[in-house]
Order: sequence, then structure tokens, then C-alpha cells
Amino acid sequence: MNGKSYKLRELHGVCTFCLENIAPITIALTVLLIGSARSVQTVYFTAGMYVCGFGAKALQRCLRQARPKASNKSSYGMPSAHSSTVCYLAVYTTLCAASGELAGGLAGWKLLSGNPEFELKSEARMTTSWFIAFVVSGVASSVCWSRYYFSHHTPVQIGAGLIYGFCFATIWFGLCHQSTISLLLQTLPANSIASFTKLFLITPSFQSSGFGIVSYH
Repeated sequence: MNGKSYKLRELHGVCTFCLENIAPITIALTVLLIGSARSVQTVYFTAGMYVCGFGAKALQRCLRQARPKASNKSSYGMPSAHSSTVCYLAVYTTLCAASGELAGGLAGWKLLSGNPEFELKSEARMTTSWFIAFVVSGVASSVCWSRYYFSHHTPVQIGAGLIYGFCFATIWFGLCHQSTISLLLQTLPANSIASFTKLFLITPSFQSSGFGIVSYH
């Protein structure tokens, strides 16, 4: 029994360590995954991740809401910066998958095939893209749950982080993805808000590149 209890405690310690450090691991793997596209837009994606994270930190300093009493951290907790960042990763990856080009543009597939012109068939591309988005979203959910489990944030702080991360990712993605924004604007009424949005977002010229995201020229 003692040996079994020791193994259970050891397993619990390993799981706890993984949960505590899952956020930086998730961020690193997602950047590596999308970064394998070797596109200029990879810089845009990575920059968005940092802007989102630093923006959450700035909001913490403005709102100055304390973390839960059980937390051993002295910094402010509203909104959760971890939740904001991983939500940005999940939403951005999902939007890339929705464009149908996430997997097709990954350099890794070309390296495995040995053919620089290699591209996945549309069915395989969509399946792989949504699988990647599902995995990233699942891990992001684990990160958010761990912030509550370890008493680093309250549910409200985590929820606020998710809302901020979702809104930021949608806007950031839209600013460089013309086709997605154009499709969205087609569903909006032709009023002053839609006209202003169209003028603000679609004025620059774009050129398709990478894994479905576009780059400026």
C-alpha cells in the first residue's frame, strides 16, 4: 500500500508540474506549429500574441483587482493574462483552420514529402487543420482550468481574460486576412458602421501568402 501511495503521489506531482507549466509549453508549440509556415505573417501572429499578453498585464495594472486569497502571487489578477494569451492562440488557430489553408501551408508537410510543390488535398487539409485547432483549443482550455485549480485567478478573472483574448484575436486576425473580413462584411447592413469598418480594414492592398493569411505589399 505504501508503495502504491508513493506512486500515486509521484504521479500527482508530475501532473501538477505539467499543469503549472502548460501555458508556456502551449505557447511555444503553437508558435512552432504556425511558424513552420515560414511566412512573414508568422511575425504578425507572434507579435499579436505578445501584444495580447502585455495588453492583459496593462489592464491588470489599471483594474488593480487582487487575486484569490489562496494565491501565492502578489500581482493583480483581472483579467487573467494566461487565459487571454491561450484564448488568442486558440481563436487565431481556429480562424486559420477555417480559412482551409493551415495544414496546406505548413513547411513540415513539404519537407516530409521531399517535394517543395507538395500540397495536401483539400479534404486532408481541412481535416488536419481542424484537428490542429481542436488540439490547441483543448490545451488552452486546460490552461484556463489550471488557473482556477491552483487558485491563481477567480472564475470572473478567467472569464474576462477569455473575452479579451477572443476579441483581440478576432480583430488582429481580421486586420491581415482580407477574405475573412470581406465575407463578414457581406453579412452586415450597409450602414455607417459597416462602411467605416470596410474603409478601415479593406483599404490596404493585400497579397495571398503562407497558410491562408495574407501579407501587405
